[in-house]
Amino acid sequence: MKAALLIEEIGMSIVENNPTAQPLAELTLFFDGQPKIIIRDNGVHFDLTDEAVNSFRSFFTYSLLDAGNIDNDYLTTQNYNRHVFSMT
Repeated sequence: MKAALLIEEIGMSIVENNPTAQPLAELTLFFDGQPKIIIRDNGVHFDLTDEAVNSFRSFFTYSLLDAGNIDNDYLTTQNYNRHVFSMT
């Protein structure tokens, strides 16, 4: 349930942060051992793990990550945002 909610909120954050463009997004799920979610998009660079929240959606996502045992990483790659979440 948490994974589905996290994926939905991140997808909507990508759309919300790119109001004038249609970003491309890629979702990868790994279920071997520790479940892992990797989301990449080519939109505006933003870090979901940043404590500075500017909307209810970013507050909710940050709270979900903080309260549920979810390790997260943000990597800026050339032309892509990459968010990696490990469910513990």
